[in-house]
Amino acid sequence: MRQAVDAIGFNVTAIVRNDDSRVVHVALCNFEAQRDIDGTWTTVFMPACFSAGFRPLAPGDSVVIPVRVVGYTNSHTYPTLDPRMVPGRYRLLFGVALGDEPMMVGAESTQSQPSTPFIVK
Repeated sequence: MRQAVDAIGFNVTAIVRNDDSRVVHVALCNFEAQRDIDGTWTTVFMPACFSAGFRPLAPGDSVVIPVRVVGYTNSHTYPTLDPRMVPGRYRLLFGVALGDEPMMVGAESTQSQPSTPFIVK
């Protein structure tokens, strides 16, 4: 966990792999960072996204997605810091859609897929 004058956050590199037999589309921005709080995954960060942007993945393919999780202490800058975003056990939730054409994030065919949990110190 890194602290700046007006922000607190961390960077993580996610590797998303398609183990399905169909093409999947991974949302490149609309993800959540969740922290394990007393055994419950709690969302503590959602990025400010202006477009959903999807990356198609063929069966067996993978993509590296650099993720910046940051909350701002200045109330005029979004996303604001969630005070529960402290060192601990985290995971990312990515929007994933099946099919030949990418769907809008939040559509019925889009599912949230969690990453492997990781520790932020």
